[in-house]
Amino acid sequence: GAGEDIDTALRAFREVLILRPDQPRALQGLAAAESALIRQAEHSARVADFDSAQRWLTRAAAVRAESPAIEDASRRIDEIRMARIALLRDTGIRDLTSMRGQRAARQMLAEVLRIAEPGDPVAADFRTRIDLATYYGRFRPGQQFADELAAGGNGPGMVVVPHGGFQMGAGAEELGATEAEKPAHYVRFSRGFAMSRQAVTVAEFRRFVQATKYRPRATRRGHSRVYDERSGNFVLRSGVDWQSDHAGARAADSLPVLHVSVRDAEAYAEWLSAQTGASYRLPSEAEFEYALRAGGQGRYPWGNAGVPPARFGNLTGGNDRSASGRRWSNAFVGYGDGFWGPAPGGSYL
Repeated sequence: GAGEDIDTALRAFREVLILRPDQPRALQGLAAAESALIRQAEHSARVADFDSAQRWLTRAAAVRAESPAIEDASRRIDEIRMARIALLRDTGIRDLTSMRGQRAARQMLAEVLRIAEPGDPVAADFRTRIDLATYYGRFRPGQQFADELAAGGNGPGMVVVPHGGFQMGAGAEELGATEAEKPAHYVRFSRGFAMSRQAVTVAEFRRFVQATKYRPRATRRGHSRVYDERSGNFVLRSGVDWQSDHAGARAADSLPVLHVSVRDAEAYAEWLSAQTGASYRLPSEAEFEYALRAGGQGRYPWGNAGVPPARFGNLTGGNDRSASGRRWSNAFVGYGDGFWGPAPGGSYL
């Protein structure tokens, strides 16, 4: 083969140089052999056989001491390697949003990792892009967005929840836990998911009702349960529906929509799906708890402290007062959020 022929020629040239160290033709022969080995190295690089390219280049470097041609050849081979890696990455990321595209990209990543030097930044970027597409599609963890509605405007503000897992439920000895919360079990989400950043507001729900002429359950029935200030209990009251607040009065547009059933909420999500072309649904119990915990494993979303941090959320606090001066009998002592009932959507973002 080519390597054996070059070796034979090198032996002959070196034998001559032992006898005559400055013999011109022998010196030219060494240079020619070096060039031949470099050509073999570059050919191997062009066919993505970089291991062979390195072997050829190592042999070439042994022909003449401190030859500048070796450094130049090494640079050219590195350029071929980087161009090949960049081409594979650019080709692989074109269709990462589809499962077929992700499979093809992973095959290309395997080729990139085979030919790349350890720690290559382009290879690392390619791997990161594939992982993000696998877990989040066209989004990134923590990204905030709002889909456009076909009728104009935007849907609810969403946030991408990172993929991962958590221990759901209560342990056998956990204080205050009910049997319905047991046993504790591990839940893992192989892909991230998006969740609304705040409760759906009256204004958002109104747009759905007006667009579809949908009649929520409370509207059809003509009544719903409201908080009665005088008794401190929830009572059934006529004329209350999704346009009402917790006490039965007219709700402000910015308040979370109340007096809706699960089916009403599902209908709203189905409308969002039709308007945006994306898939909207209600979160599962596991998804909701996972998002609330935000990576924590405490008794509460904020940890194990008995009092929430200031302005943590719309929670029942011992500092809350109703318009008539009522206090909650079961509340977080020392906490107040400034609202006796629901707070306007987005108050704690």
